[in-house]
Amino acid sequence: MKSLFEGLEFKSLISRIPSARGPVGLYPRPMSSLDAAGTRRGAPAPATPRDAASLATLNVTEELDKQVTLILQKMSTTGIIVDLQFLKGLSKDWSKKLQDIEQQIYSIIGHQVNLNSPKQLQVVLFDELKLPVVRKTKTGRSTDEDTLRELAPSHPMIPLLLQYRQLFKLVSTYVDALPRFVGSDGRVHSTFNVEGAATGRLSSQNPNLQNIPVKGEMGGEIRKAFVAPIGKILLAADYSQIELRILAHLAQDPGLIKAFNEGLDIHAATASKIFNVPVEKVTKEQRMVGKTMNFATLYGQGAHALARQLGVDYATAQKYIEEYFAQFPKVRVWKAEVLENAKRNGYVETLWGRKRYIPELSAANRQIQAFGERAAINHPVQGTAADMIKKAMVEIDKSLLNIVDRISGEKKTINDKRLTINGLYSMILQVHDELLFECIPDNVGEVGKMVKDKMENALKLSVPVLVDLKVGPNWGEMKALNH
Repeated sequence: MKSLFEGLEFKSLISRIPSARGPVGLYPRPMSSLDAAGTRRGAPAPATPRDAASLATLNVTEELDKQVTLILQKMSTTGIIVDLQFLKGLSKDWSKKLQDIEQQIYSIIGHQVNLNSPKQLQVVLFDELKLPVVRKTKTGRSTDEDTLRELAPSHPMIPLLLQYRQLFKLVSTYVDALPRFVGSDGRVHSTFNVEGAATGRLSSQNPNLQNIPVKGEMGGEIRKAFVAPIGKILLAADYSQIELRILAHLAQDPGLIKAFNEGLDIHAATASKIFNVPVEKVTKEQRMVGKTMNFATLYGQGAHALARQLGVDYATAQKYIEEYFAQFPKVRVWKAEVLENAKRNGYVETLWGRKRYIPELSAANRQIQAFGERAAINHPVQGTAADMIKKAMVEIDKSLLNIVDRISGEKKTINDKRLTINGLYSMILQVHDELLFECIPDNVGEVGKMVKDKMENALKLSVPVLVDLKVGPNWGEMKALNH
């Protein structure tokens, strides 16, 4: 019965509304790495002379996805070791912290309450504590994270509640959930979807390894649970600010290009422009504004959302936006051109030609239309980054065969060599802009150099593409790999 209703969520349904200018299917259904390579869940629109070039680029991305699918099969089969004892200890420690936070909150408000119940929290926050209602939803007065962050200065309970929610999510989603997916070999074997997102990004499930936290001390603790087997180490290769570098290339903005070509801290450089101070005198708070502005541009945040995120008033947020575009005018021009072309053609595409049709741009509902505008701006950037790392994965996979062949000194069939790779080097995970490998320590420098080269040269941009390499016994404790 369950399968009868799969895919009937709102996003899935609206994605099937035909665009007047293109094929059905804004959001391709995810394709499992274990599906037949190259299988599509929908045929492209009939070819016309006008479509000839775009069909050629479609073949490029389809071929790329076919090759990546084979790599994902190996990644899924190999899996990644999870330290169950570490997670058990972490669960015990964090559960105790949750209890401590609960007791602090109870002592402040004078009684117990289910901190995971929005309805009960509405009563406490707005009826008992008389805090102002920030926004309403269909189910009542909002108690979501944005609301709580706005209310945080108003009452000492709110920061504690935010801590509780963050910790509870980490425990329930990762610390206590991951052990259920560990197989008899001590590894989790996630299923990877080559087209998990409309941008071409991967997704994974059972478990979802794409959302393993990276930010903050607690997120790093969870990554420590992913470990190298005895006799090996983990190698991580991470694109540095790849989406902002792609934005600089697409917009051809002189300010952004100059900052990247000079090797500046891009967030500090942006803050320097906004606040009109030398880069070396940018404060920590100003850099945070610069960082927020850089990503707000990519994800189409308006002044209201920016004000909430930075904790400033609307006028200040709007001033930051205007100052940003005054300093990087080509970014605004590029965004306008992308939207104009998207509305005219019905789609946007990556530098590889991966298309995304956006029927929402012609919707009567302004909220749906705004979603389409954000998607139109985001796809060429995020989608190009997704294509880049996929291309790098294919080239790395080929080069690993050559390295293993040389090290082993044996001439084997490709299939045999792939088995050998699992004994020496294995690509075990891709998380958006990062690749993770299991390696024998002896040749990790050589492998790291090769991986860095393939990732940095997957696509030539107007600015340098940089990849950071790290090695360590687990994913959370890694040190820079220097050559």
